[in-house]
Amino acid sequence: MHSKFLDESDYDLIKEFVCEDEPTVGDFLREQALKFQHLNLASTRLFFDDDNNFVGYYTLYNDMMEIGKEKRIKHGMDHLPSFKFYPAIKLHYLGVDSKHRKNGYGRYMLLHSLDTAEKISELSGCLFLSLESLPSSKEFYIRHEFKVLSYNAPYTNMFFKLGEL
Repeated sequence: MHSKFLDESDYDLIKEFVCEDEPTVGDFLREQALKFQHLNLASTRLFFDDDNNFVGYYTLYNDMMEIGKEKRIKHGMDHLPSFKFYPAIKLHYLGVDSKHRKNGYGRYMLLHSLDTAEKISELSGCLFLSLESLPSSKEFYIRHEFKVLSYNAPYTNMFFKLGEL
């Protein structure tokens, strides 16, 4: 697999992306990802298989995560200073094209996003990769050791503590 950052030359490529179970994943890629990239609000990386087929993408942006004392204790983070917000990187979207599912691409892209977040953390200070999981992907993130922070229907707010890779 290989990857690249989204740019204008990818327009024809991304308009064919389909995520059948969660259409918003494809809608974001086609309608907002490039604009967010240009405004430096978020960064989208496209992934290709060994035959150069576009298989999926993820988008990251800087974020803050609110974790009260009770949640810090529950998740074994009571050693952290008592701040209202902690620095995080948000995994805004991660999507695998429906015709390329069940090949391990989602796992590969998730691990890539964690590695990227880890590198950013070393440069700027950041504790978590956070996300709002759609119902169809919650178990995927739990299998990859993300923790549930809270529920905000229909989303589940989840996080992975960087440094635990």
